Amino acid sequence: MITAAFEWTFKKNYPAGINKTPTTIKAEETATETLNGLIDDSKGKLKEIYKFLRKHIGSNSLQSEIEQMGKDYAEIVDIFGKRLYSMNNETLKYGEMGLRLSQQRNNFAHGNLDKDFIGLSLLDLIYLEYIIYAMQLKEYGVENLLIQQAINDLF
Repeated sequence: MITAAFEWTFKKNYPAGINKTPTTIKAEETATETLNGLIDDSKGKLKEIYKFLRKHIGSNSLQSEIEQMGKDYAEIVDIFGKRLYSMNNETLKYGEMGLRLSQQRNNFAHGNLDKDFIGLSLLDLIYLEYIIYAMQLKEYGVENLLIQQAINDLF
C-alpha cells in the first residue's frame, strides 16, 4: 500500500512523467507507430495484446520514479534518509532502494513465495513514508524547512 501511495503521489506531482532524452522519446514514438500498424492489421486476442503493450509505452518504473524523486526532493528528505540508513549500517542510494521496492512489490503481487524476502525493503518502506509526506506537503506549497519540521514531529 505504501508503494501504491507513492506512485499515486508521484503521478500527481509529475503528470507528464519523468523527463526523457530525445532518443527515448523517438524510440517510444517508433514503437507506438509500429504497434498501431500491428493493431490495425490484427483482430481478436492478438489485437488486444498489442493494445495492452501500446498502453505501457512511456510508463515509468517504480525504480525510475524513486530515483527522480531522490533528485528533486533531496534537499528536503536526504537528511532523514541518510540518518535512517546509517543507523542500520547502510547507505541511502535511491536507485538501489527503487530496485528493492519494485522487486519486493512484484514478488508479493505475483505470489512468488519461493523468492527470498528482501529485508532491507522494510527500511525502504519506512523511508518511503517520509518521502510521501514530503511530496504531499510540497504539493500544497509548504516551505522546505516546515516540511522537515513536520516530518521530524510526525516520525
